[in-house]
Amino acid sequence: SLAAAFVMLTGGIDLSIGAVVCVAGCLLPVLVGAGVAPGLALVVVLGVCGLIGLWHGVLVVGVGLQPFVVTLCGLLVYRGAMRVVTDDQSMSLGAAAETLRWLSVGTVELGPLRVPVVVGLLLLLALATALLWHRTVLGRYLFALGRNEEAARFAGVPTGRCIVLAYVLCSLLAGLGGCLLMLDVNSVQASTFGNFYELYAIAGAVLGGVALRGGE
Repeated sequence: SLAAAFVMLTGGIDLSIGAVVCVAGCLLPVLVGAGVAPGLALVVVLGVCGLIGLWHGVLVVGVGLQPFVVTLCGLLVYRGAMRVVTDDQSMSLGAAAETLRWLSVGTVELGPLRVPVVVGLLLLLALATALLWHRTVLGRYLFALGRNEEAARFAGVPTGRCIVLAYVLCSLLAGLGGCLLMLDVNSVQASTFGNFYELYAIAGAVLGGVALRGGE
């Protein structure tokens, strides 16, 4: 939902979130299985997801395509590509990345409490997002862009770069979610992994107060 919120704040939409989750979840075991160190594999996967977001931003800003069309096509293409890469077979990390799985299934003891690491990551990301939106110039730019893109452009806001950055952050966060989910369940199949997650993400963002029309 944090991922979807960045794009929705600018007045756009990203329907490829579920497919990006699938890309992250499938590429991680593929890379680890190919002998890549788990930590490096995680970085590479997040880099690929960031490039997907950059591609979306370039198509929306540079080419002028509608976000709905760009991300809907991405939803179909990325999942199809992962079905080819994995040969439509279930993938697993096995015991190759037990240390990395701590990010998803590990806990930290805080006095009498045992807090899941993934909950801590969520709180940190939520706090960072709140600070970015409400305490930085970029956050103000994103809100202004969602309110009225043309007025924001005339006011000197670099609207194109802000939109591209929003899509990059969206895909990065979706990719991180896909990696964490894969590390948790330790099993993934491209045909079903992340199905309909874009709908859950959008619904969660709306319930959290993000307007579908953007700007608030």
